[in-house]
Amino acid sequence: MRKTYIDILKGISILAIMLLHFENGIFSSAVNAWIGGFMINAFFFVSGWLQADHPVKLEKAYFQRRWRSLGIPYLAFTLLILVFDLLMALLGEMPLYIFCRDAYKALVLRGIGTLWFIPALWGGEILFACFRKWKLTGKIVVIFLTLIVLQGYAWWAFHFAHTSGALGRILDAPIYALNCCFGAWIIIAGGFYLARFCEKYIFEASLPQKIISAFLLLVWYTLCVNFDFNANFSWMTGIVSSFGLLIFCMVLETLPVMKFFSFLGRNSLILMATHYSIVQELCILINRHYFGGKELLGWRALAFFGIALLLEYPLVWFFNRVCPFMLGKSKQV
Repeated sequence: MRKTYIDILKGISILAIMLLHFENGIFSSAVNAWIGGFMINAFFFVSGWLQADHPVKLEKAYFQRRWRSLGIPYLAFTLLILVFDLLMALLGEMPLYIFCRDAYKALVLRGIGTLWFIPALWGGEILFACFRKWKLTGKIVVIFLTLIVLQGYAWWAFHFAHTSGALGRILDAPIYALNCCFGAWIIIAGGFYLARFCEKYIFEASLPQKIISAFLLLVWYTLCVNFDFNANFSWMTGIVSSFGLLIFCMVLETLPVMKFFSFLGRNSLILMATHYSIVQELCILINRHYFGGKELLGWRALAFFGIALLLEYPLVWFFNRVCPFMLGKSKQV
């Protein structure tokens, strides 16, 4: 049975991702940081939250399910984006090296555009499953490796990844993918344990108690963002912000307007895969040829965000009804 408040949180998060990808020059850096601190982490958090009622099983059936729900969409949308890149290159609207770059990123699981999220989620889930399944020594090993990878990547990114030109970016792609997996499992774990120990009490709490709890969590998160605490402890603020928003979604899930966010959440995979590498590129193309702008800026960018959101509706229908196999589904939904 689907949990509506989960779909609402996913819908808010995918809308925030789209908004920040289009927004350029309107929001302050603090607003960008506030939105950016939860928008991806909420998906990892939700993954952990939904696992709380299920035993850990790293067996064949698990990998088959995740292959259908994550592996097949990753491959299918990767091929779609590569075809789009190649077509744009043949039309002279995109350098051919973009196609080669995206093919390499897909191969090393860095992912094209927002598709990096899929390998990160799956890798994070596997790491957390190992953490749950293994005894104390195994748990310590996972934590130790996480510290090494996250701190090692921070050092690498500062000294080499973004300062060594094309070679640095080539070497960075697979290392970044590994870093994302180790960063994701911490957020997944946070969602899992909060659901395991707190979900019952949240449901039993009164409406004022839920509102106050969510408000305090988001105030704490806001203070962290404004005082740059988020930069050093993004995993902690990612968990806190996601938890606060999830409680608010519980409170508001019966409002009619929440159906819009619930729809976006149920189809967040489609929006995640298409909005950045296809729909936004088409908006940039239109802006360049009809408005003379090389990039989307200011209020025009927000106007194109609205257009992109409208374009996602027929795309959702198309993938659900015509190409459900690209979503790992065997029939129309």
